[in-house]
Amino acid sequence: MPQISGKTNYIIIISKNDTLLFTELVQVDFDNTAYKVGTLKADTVIDGVPLSKTFKNSGTENVKNAVETYLGLTFDYYIQMENDAFSELFDAMGDFSYPIASEIKYKENESDISYSLKVKAGEQNIKGMQLVNMVRYYLDHENNTSAANDLLLNSLIRQMNQTNLQKSEKLFSQFATNAQSNISVREFSISGDKFSLLCDERTAANAYSAIVRYDENNTIEKDSLQKFKGYFVK
Repeated sequence: MPQISGKTNYIIIISKNDTLLFTELVQVDFDNTAYKVGTLKADTVIDGVPLSKTFKNSGTENVKNAVETYLGLTFDYYIQMENDAFSELFDAMGDFSYPIASEIKYKENESDISYSLKVKAGEQNIKGMQLVNMVRYYLDHENNTSAANDLLLNSLIRQMNQTNLQKSEKLFSQFATNAQSNISVREFSISGDKFSLLCDERTAANAYSAIVRYDENNTIEKDSLQKFKGYFVK
């Protein structure tokens, strides 16, 4: 396999209709064989405007632009998926086992997109819609970006495997049909060596969680912001 290097940044937007649910930032770092993940709640305020409002008024690319300007960084690729389509793609890649520290029972009726969540304590198999709702719960109810990041990092590491590598063309076709993204078929086709490295069971990828802390106005605290940015620098 040829020498693989470089770092690629992704911004992933999960929504329902015109309502932003959360934003995930990912760096795949081939220089250090690592994944770095950070999550932003929908009501994260950037330059006085919540990301949820930016998404509702002007769409995915303007959310990307707002985050890039705020962080002073560039994200190579954007992905926007409806929560149903994301969940179906996630399930096509296979659920994964994840330890739940304590039982979660929660029902959210105040937002435009309500949901309920019931997860027992202990080792649980996590499916797509459950993951979406758990990320929302950790971000919006518990204000715990660390827990949201850990869940997403585990799904990323577990789902990059040989089984999914073998059916990657089928998975990409499902992705391309249901996602708004600037990832082209050509870019996917020339990334085979990178996917092979990440899916190789001998590859011990490191995982890093980019944690943010919010003030009472849903603005990221200044010292937290500087640390957060560092994870996605190239």
